[in-house]
Amino acid sequence: RVERTLDGDAAASEVVLATDETTGEDTVIKAELLSAPSTQVYHDRNVLDWLLRGRGQRECPLEPGWTPPLVGLPRLHKSCESRLIMHTRTDAATGRELPMRLFAMEVLGPSLERALRESPRGLPAAAVRALGRQLLDAMEYIHSNGYLHCDVKPANFLLKGGAAYIVDFGIAKKFVETIYRKPSERDTPGPKFRHSNLGGTGEGTSEWKSCFAERCDPLGRREDMEPLGFVLLKLSTGELPWEAES
Repeated sequence: RVERTLDGDAAASEVVLATDETTGEDTVIKAELLSAPSTQVYHDRNVLDWLLRGRGQRECPLEPGWTPPLVGLPRLHKSCESRLIMHTRTDAATGRELPMRLFAMEVLGPSLERALRESPRGLPAAAVRALGRQLLDAMEYIHSNGYLHCDVKPANFLLKGGAAYIVDFGIAKKFVETIYRKPSERDTPGPKFRHSNLGGTGEGTSEWKSCFAERCDPLGRREDMEPLGFVLLKLSTGELPWEAES
């Protein structure tokens, strides 16, 4: 049963608060039309399921009931643990039945974007340090499972019970590093150079992109880590240096 539409930043999908009439549990539903040009809801659910199962880590068992460590990822509703849900809704203007795909996940709290609106001068240093440690651990887990989030920004970090969660994997990218040496250094000892197999896509939120993503350079972990640094800086001071200048 749908309760209300939620405020959010998921431009390509609809996000609503609903109640499971069987259990009485509140849940968040993300849905998009089957006719939508993007498949972000489909991709979002599949990436989240991959990460929750730790499938990208060889040392993680895939046995039933295995639970990954607390890494700041929302829990999928049990009805969506193995698949997307197909549904229809009636178009108010035409009366036609519109097919949709959706998934449900646990209800979290407000975003860091809202926290910044309520505290325009930034958060206490102790709170920023605690959030920074959690978000770095979560980002390390995501990267270790072979994915880049590609849309790191305050609106995609939600709070609940003192913990921070990362959401919205709709444009996340799977990457594989290639390791090579420069031609002049192939016969010499020393560190190898790591590059991603992904070219820049231009996707993401322009205000929070890394400079490398803006140039459409090959994607790598830095495309998540640089904007994460921007987020922590804004949490500390309430604004970014270029915002103050403008």
